[in-house]
Amino acid sequence: MIACEVASFLIWIRLLSTVDLGAAFPISALCYVAVLGSSWLVFHEPASMRQLLGSAAILAGVWLIGTEETERGD
Repeated sequence: MIACEVASFLIWIRLLSTVDLGAAFPISALCYVAVLGSSWLVFHEPASMRQLLGSAAILAGVWLIGTEETERGD
């Protein structure tokens, strides 16, 4: 678990060095989707419809923010 936290911190720092904070912060919400996906794949935990819809909403939000940034030319 400590190794995962260190890896997460290093990835976050790397991301901040290359991307604007306004774009990087919504990307951090993808961790919630990754936790749901990895718990399903690794631990074979069931995912409820509400969890799947929430994950889809997070992905849609990150996608919308990403496309808004590219349309503005940032």
